[in-house]
Amino acid sequence: MNSVVTGIKRVTAGFGLREALIVGLVVRVAWIVACPNQPTSDQIIYHDSARFLAQGLGYVDEAGRPQSFWPVGYAALLAPFYAVFGPHVLVAELVNVLLGLATIYLLFASTRALFGDSAGRAAAWLWAVFPTSIAYVTCVASENAVLPGLLAAVWLMVEAPERRHPLLFDALAGVVLAATGYVRGTALPFASMPLILSFRDPLLAVRRTVVVVGSMLLLLLPWGFRNQHQFGSFTITSINAGANLWMGNHPGTTGMATTVPREYRRLPLAPMDAELGKAAREYIKADPVRFVGLAARRTWLTLRSDTIAGTWNEPGLDRRYGPWAVKVVKLACSLGYYLLCGLAVAALWVRARQKGLDKRDLLLAYACGLVALPFVVIVGGNRYQLPAQPFLAVWAGFWLAATLPVFGGAPQAREPRGADLEKAKAK
Repeated sequence: MNSVVTGIKRVTAGFGLREALIVGLVVRVAWIVACPNQPTSDQIIYHDSARFLAQGLGYVDEAGRPQSFWPVGYAALLAPFYAVFGPHVLVAELVNVLLGLATIYLLFASTRALFGDSAGRAAAWLWAVFPTSIAYVTCVASENAVLPGLLAAVWLMVEAPERRHPLLFDALAGVVLAATGYVRGTALPFASMPLILSFRDPLLAVRRTVVVVGSMLLLLLPWGFRNQHQFGSFTITSINAGANLWMGNHPGTTGMATTVPREYRRLPLAPMDAELGKAAREYIKADPVRFVGLAARRTWLTLRSDTIAGTWNEPGLDRRYGPWAVKVVKLACSLGYYLLCGLAVAALWVRARQKGLDKRDLLLAYACGLVALPFVVIVGGNRYQLPAQPFLAVWAGFWLAATLPVFGGAPQAREPRGADLEKAKAK
């Protein structure tokens, strides 16, 4: 009997966080070798912007003019590496590998904080081999930086009441959200997370939210002043909210991203964005029922599959292997996405049947709702559902740990850490 127990321990020891990180590193480097990607679409903008920053030219476009339509964060993250190692796509891909490993670790930490160590390790392993997370390292795209940023902020806010200086953790969460907001402005609503985490104590919830929002804004205000100086628009992230809203809400729209008409592109950036936003709002007000239909269509088009990694890797895959390889990658990513959704639903089913859903599930549902809001209201597309995937992976980690003994035991059945400060103090 002792030998059996020892054997089980040896097997489960091989499915730890360290092993997940090693496997995650190996498969991502192998993918870079297998897929010599060539940036397309927004990837070109991020790559060129990082190159200009590395050359000391500032955040400018090809003509050397200040820009702010695309968020600066991801390009700013790449720029120091470009400055040291050269402005090569391979450098961006290796940075993406580091971001991918950070995502694995932070998914482990977040899941462990909510459901225990075994669920954390299961979630880490799931993400280490998740097809989209692997294929995305060769995409010079901002999602690589958004995912670890969101997970880090959530982990800090969940952990805050467990620490000796809880408000310091909330302030750090605000700093992380500001950095992530520079990458994609849709991260900023996550500053409301303390309202969910501490809803049993309204005063505490408000105080924590003020700390998170305050520290976040302190880091975002300088960019707002920069945009005011350069474009006459005090916008703390990027000047594209009106344009994005128009893309999914205008006559003839399919709900997906589209090119801004030439008559608008002739305008300066801030007026263009304002005019597009005005046109989109008028379109919505003119027929709210049509807007609801478009919202449903955008949601369906966004969630029906996961093919963006295959699309953005198409030049490299097609050149080396042929068109069939693009189809294989799209299929693999979509199947992985369907499996992830299925595991998340299975976790909710198990939890509902066992002891009922609780604040942990509310927290994850709220996070998924925050990242879903843009593609429901603004514009649809496969890439816009990617930020929800790590939060689905938290649920999936719970189910895997509860079902597969290889991860060393069932998830801990306890209240979410940080959901109730008074309970934490009582301990």
